[in-house]
Amino acid sequence: RWKLVLELTGEWRGQQKAARISDPNSGSNVVYISPGIRFAGGRNWNTGVSVGVPIVSDFKGYQDPPSYRIIQRFVFVF
Repeated sequence: RWKLVLELTGEWRGQQKAARISDPNSGSNVVYISPGIRFAGGRNWNTGVSVGVPIVSDFKGYQDPPSYRIIQRFVFVF
């Protein structure tokens, strides 16, 4: 019922625009490696949690770098 998981997840953010002018300090691409645990509670549902740590990041301009993120999920199939 318990499974260890390892995921690669990504996040893309487009550049912000105001009055057709792009903000030079916006827009990014980040790839996370996310180890976690998943629990299969039955035939039609599971839940899990993972902690993502950035391994690749590409930012436009000056921005705060990401540190980590925690993702919790609940999946129900009917």
